[in-house]
Amino acid sequence: MYQVGEYLLYGGHGVCVIDDVAEKLFSGKEKLYYVLHPISYPDLKLYYPVDGDQSKLKKMLSAEEAKNLMNIFKQPAKEWIEKNTDLNQFFNSVFSSENRKELAELLNTLLRRKIQFENEGKKLPIQETKLLEEASNLLYNELAITLSTTKDAISKQINEMVAASQ
Repeated sequence: MYQVGEYLLYGGHGVCVIDDVAEKLFSGKEKLYYVLHPISYPDLKLYYPVDGDQSKLKKMLSAEEAKNLMNIFKQPAKEWIEKNTDLNQFFNSVFSSENRKELAELLNTLLRRKIQFENEGKKLPIQETKLLEEASNLLYNELAITLSTTKDAISKQINEMVAASQ
């Protein structure tokens, strides 16, 4: 059982903190629930049954895992998927699997594409900009908490690593 104050990942909500463990009445049944809030949306409350499918709640990365993940941003971009439907399908599979390595590789590729577009005097397409925002929000929050720093500091460090390895 997770504890109040503990951070974890919960699906597409990203990093959440457990505010409480409480009995709640939903659909006429009283059960014990984790009361969570995503750190990106502090006013949003989520309820997850303590006896629910625990595979949907993920432990945070360890500091060592986070540092290893950061090294992905020193590597070249992965091959880009040009077809929008295939790109959306890939992106959805990365998000639903919650595989942080794949998410970091996708983010690395998006950051490098953004630089490439900017160097050509263009803007990153809207769909890719949205993907970049979602991926960075999820990953930067987790890295910041795990490494005891801020999301802005993580963003700056990753952008510097990507720029230095162009």
